[in-house]
Amino acid sequence: MKREAVFFLAFVMIMSLVTGCASTSSMSGKTPFEIIQENEIAISAAGGLAEVGICSTRTVVLAMDRAQTRGRDQLASRVESKLNDLKQAFLKEEGPADAGEINKLFSAATGHLKHLIVHGMAPKDFQTDSHDNLTTAWALMVAEPKKLANALAGQSYVSPHLYTRFLASETFAALDKEIKDFDAFKASRGGMVIAR
Repeated sequence: MKREAVFFLAFVMIMSLVTGCASTSSMSGKTPFEIIQENEIAISAAGGLAEVGICSTRTVVLAMDRAQTRGRDQLASRVESKLNDLKQAFLKEEGPADAGEINKLFSAATGHLKHLIVHGMAPKDFQTDSHDNLTTAWALMVAEPKKLANALAGQSYVSPHLYTRFLASETFAALDKEIKDFDAFKASRGGMVIAR
């Protein structure tokens, strides 16, 4: 009985998202794809990491579920790439002497953050469109740059002295600027990541 209640509540929440998304697109005159694409571009331009998962199926719930899963997978890959870029920049700055420790710190942070994304990150926006018994769903998944910094801070026990040097590095200064730019972007939207 509990399982049925949980499934029913999840279904109601998903349907309310679909209903809300449909009204947003019809009021703005834009297609669901245009709405979600504009949000993805704005988030990426502001320094956030955004990916859109897309799926078309004959059932709304399945399309939404698969779009979320694909979006999470794509975002996890993007986060891994971003952390790898940070690692390479820090390696260049520090030199090869501490390469092993740097690899450990960034690998631990990458694994932790990818796990969080794949196992539970909720989409920031959903859009759906149904035609001829086929529903297409778009799920916008977003990781703020602050999550990268927090993941590294959470793994600082791997090498505390190296993490301290990372905080004093130009690599961290660049990441910190991205965090501040993204926070300003959110503030300009009233604390929201997506435009409504």
